[in-house]
Amino acid sequence: MIVLGINSDGNKRRTAAAVQALNVSYPILLDNLKNVSRSYQVDKMPVTVLIDRQGTVRYVATGFRQGSEKLYTDKLRELLEE
Repeated sequence: MIVLGINSDGNKRRTAAAVQALNVSYPILLDNLKNVSRSYQVDKMPVTVLIDRQGTVRYVATGFRQGSEKLYTDKLRELLEE
């Protein structure tokens, strides 16, 4: 499994500060030209996209609310068991 964060706000300094403040331990891709966002038709932030081993998008969630972590964990487990 690979976890990546994608930031498309174009501000490298602000991104670095947020990564440090939130103690993010996974790589962050700077998508200043929004190429990745367009490829996955992402127009809102935050968005969670789960992609299977074949590269097929299997789950998309826009926004974040309390309790989302369990849902994401359950969806990840389903994909990993396939």
